[in-house]
Amino acid sequence: MVEGKGYHNNSEWEKFWRDRRTGDSMALTVDEIRKIRDIDLADKPRLARVRDLFLLQLYTGMRYGDIERIGPRNFDDKEGLIRYTSEKSDTECIVPITRPLMKLLERYPSRIFEFPSPVKMNAYLKELGTLVGMTGNITIARYHNGERVEENLRRADMLATHVARRSFSSTSVQFGLSEAVISRVTGHSAKGVLQQHYIILNDAAVRDMVCKAWDQL
Repeated sequence: MVEGKGYHNNSEWEKFWRDRRTGDSMALTVDEIRKIRDIDLADKPRLARVRDLFLLQLYTGMRYGDIERIGPRNFDDKEGLIRYTSEKSDTECIVPITRPLMKLLERYPSRIFEFPSPVKMNAYLKELGTLVGMTGNITIARYHNGERVEENLRRADMLATHVARRSFSSTSVQFGLSEAVISRVTGHSAKGVLQQHYIILNDAAVRDMVCKAWDQL
């Protein structure tokens, strides 16, 4: 279990991710997302690109393996959506092109993105986290051979690609989106029977709800 001391008091997002005994999880606060978005990196082009790629993943809620495969063919500009099939779950996903995402995409009109290896990306992200002032600590509890082991780590040192997807769900919950809507975007299975069997959300409804929510960023 993860406890971000003084950072995030809404744990609803955790249901999307894991058995809580596995640990090793963090989501960014809205303030941290804004700091990463707004920092001036004009004299640091490498980190500027890393920042953009991280935000692309955060704004879409995609896994790193999926977002690496995204290209112009996946963009439905007429409907304001990104359409793709999740490699891990073989689920058809739709990602609304929200205002923050559209602003980011304006810097990449070709819709072609060049990603470093996950190892390099994660190393650069820790550098970025330090630069934006992610100095707070987070307590991570892992289970090793059935024993709970706690570590106290800097949030900057926990910044990695998987944090982007978790932060999408965390922020979406904070902005008032339901599990059913978030699951439609991320490809997770909705946990509730009602959501699985009775709630059918069309693409336009999902787009409108997500775009309205993410206008708060």
